[in-house]
Amino acid sequence: MRITKYIAHLRWEKRRRLFHGQLISLSLVVCMLALTSCQSFSMPTPGAKTPGQPFTTGSSGGPTSFHHQKATTWQIEQTWGMWPNTNWNAVEQDAVDLENAHITWARTNLDQGIPVAYFDRVLQIATQHGIHLLPLVSKNNPAKDIGTQRQRDEYKAWLGSEVQRYKGSMSYWEIENETNSPDGWNIDNDPDSDQQQFDTSVQHFVEDMQDSYTTIHANDPNGKVVFGGVSQYNGARYIDSMIKYNAYHYLDVMAYHPYGSNPKQDLKRLKVLQEKMASQPGFAGKPIWVTEIGYHTMKDWTNNAGYVPDENTKATYLTQTMEMLSTNGVQMVFWYTLHEDDGTDGYGLTRRSAQKLATVYLPAYTAMKDLWSD
Repeated sequence: MRITKYIAHLRWEKRRRLFHGQLISLSLVVCMLALTSCQSFSMPTPGAKTPGQPFTTGSSGGPTSFHHQKATTWQIEQTWGMWPNTNWNAVEQDAVDLENAHITWARTNLDQGIPVAYFDRVLQIATQHGIHLLPLVSKNNPAKDIGTQRQRDEYKAWLGSEVQRYKGSMSYWEIENETNSPDGWNIDNDPDSDQQQFDTSVQHFVEDMQDSYTTIHANDPNGKVVFGGVSQYNGARYIDSMIKYNAYHYLDVMAYHPYGSNPKQDLKRLKVLQEKMASQPGFAGKPIWVTEIGYHTMKDWTNNAGYVPDENTKATYLTQTMEMLSTNGVQMVFWYTLHEDDGTDGYGLTRRSAQKLATVYLPAYTAMKDLWSD
């Protein structure tokens, strides 16, 4: 999560850690009751394969062209509950809202330890509504550092099984999120922090990317690895360290989160990334995805980037930003987010919550729906 989004997301980080602990016990109990492997925990859903086989629901691996593809992040567990208590009717309505706005890509969490039945169901719903998924892959042991060799091997085994299961249905995998922030990785990104320690943190994540990259490509020759989106906060310093450790070897797509106060500032931050990538030949040719960008209308979110005074301004900036990034070298742009998890307008296209299920369609939703409509 972004360094500027502590208020909105620290409570989610706490819940996610608790969830990981609960999942281990839950998975063991379910597997013992089933007297079979944990992979057989998959729910019987249309298109599902038998245990051990890839899960396919259609040709959702990704289009050959990304021109004017609409995309957003999709916070499912945060809003609709964690497995096995997910409100699937609410998830279905989200998918309908995405489809009606002609949004064909959604970025959503895929955490190590979540039973395959959960993500099978998410993928099934997404595919039924013409939505390609970009899984945001997060490991959990440890969650924010490279770990021991045994832990690395466990992560690679888990990731390999996920790729085998979903290849043909998903081709792109984003590894972690905003690892230049202490929310996403074990790093001190204060401007005056120790440079050697900073570089070591980056090196550890590059090693994690190497584990992920080799595992994904070994299990799916058509798989693509997206570098976990770098936040705009001290992002330039982080990219310098990426170059130092030749991170380009372990990514197929570079992801960036250039949150600014207006579209021109977003573009300025994108240009900084492009200039730094151009300095290293192996890096220069990589496609760029913006996997988070957005504006919010919450005056009390004082630490959150992208504040605008009203929803109409947010909608106008959405149209301008999506168009501007797409015409300046960005292959895919994911708006943050479909809706917040607490019923506020926030960065959302819509307003929904577990307490107020009815969808309120904000002006940004209409702007996204009308974007590139001709």
